[in-house]
Amino acid sequence: MPRAKSTPILTKTPARAAIKVLVAVDGSDYTKRMLDFLVHNIGIIPKQPEFTVLHAVPKASAHALSVLDRLVLKHYYQDEATRVFRPVRSRFKKIGVEAQYIYRIGNAAEIISSTAESGGFHIVVMGTQGANALSRLVMGSVVCRVMAECKVPVLLVP
Repeated sequence: MPRAKSTPILTKTPARAAIKVLVAVDGSDYTKRMLDFLVHNIGIIPKQPEFTVLHAVPKASAHALSVLDRLVLKHYYQDEATRVFRPVRSRFKKIGVEAQYIYRIGNAAEIISSTAESGGFHIVVMGTQGANALSRLVMGSVVCRVMAECKVPVLLVP
């Protein structure tokens, strides 16, 4: 009687793609600390990570939107993102890390959470506090909102 072909119980899984890391930045001292942590501990991320650096630029006030030209606002948002990205680019370049840089306009917590989920990121890395103490007092902590809303794991660096 011929033997039936057996199916292996364990099969090789395809090599896992790079870990997608979303790095949320705002230009604060906490962002600098978080970058120091990443630069000195890059080896904790398995394989070659894919970094995307995200800055959520606060939307201009309703009054500003009503009186300023769209092109002026566009340049303001771009300049703000460039200012925040400049030290990050420099730090990553020194250690040979390439990253994609994106900015979105609006509420930081919503932008970070939605970008992490829609972009298929494996982890979000961010500092524990942001650049604007007044907005934290009025709107609540961006970190707390991201932790509550985001379905992607978040690594907080104090």
